Amino acid sequence: MESYFAIQTGQLPVLSTQQITSCDINMMGCGGGDISSAFDYVKNLKQPDGLNEEWVYPFTDFFSKNFETAACYNVTKKFTSNFFWYAKLGLDGYQAVTKNDAKAAMKGLAQNGPYSISVAASTWMDYEGGVFVQNNSNPASWEIDHVVQLVGYGVDFGADAKPYWIVRNSWGTTWGEDGFIRLWRPEHEPCGHFEGEKICGTSGVISDLKRPYVHELKKKNP
Repeated sequence: MESYFAIQTGQLPVLSTQQITSCDINMMGCGGGDISSAFDYVKNLKQPDGLNEEWVYPFTDFFSKNFETAACYNVTKKFTSNFFWYAKLGLDGYQAVTKNDAKAAMKGLAQNGPYSISVAASTWMDYEGGVFVQNNSNPASWEIDHVVQLVGYGVDFGADAKPYWIVRNSWGTTWGEDGFIRLWRPEHEPCGHFEGEKICGTSGVISDLKRPYVHELKKKNP
């Protein structure tokens, strides 16, 4: 949502992850997330409510015990009646890319911008750099458990010349390649199954892609 807000307005806000994990009751909180549920939560917020910026609704789950998700609260109640404040971002809906279709994913990235994706990230813990190639026989390679952002694709012109997808993760800039991971993008994408559904692409990278339609919520005078 931040990316599309920036494309539309020229401003790049840092939006509140905590608001979504705490207030979207269908998203599983710290348990990995769900793209459609998060988008629906923001879409259903009524003006003047919307998705707040990080400085207004800060992230606190990092300090929680046993990965417990912090309780939801209404930020607007913290402002006095004399402070007419309105959230910055609203959402009109979202569009999905054809599942497990690498060409459609590449076209969408080139024409529209980055996509929110669901991936199997449990095998990424030790990733430090390079093009990540998964063990397709490992069941964990297909267990979708994390929501991240697909931002591009390219080719590594090293000795192996591996094509790859570029994914922005949420584990900080000390992880991977400054917070990013490159996933192998072979001519014929590997496929597996998770909860009865076909999952394709390294770590399921092309199995669930969605982009939001965002708008700016204006500050109003009393």
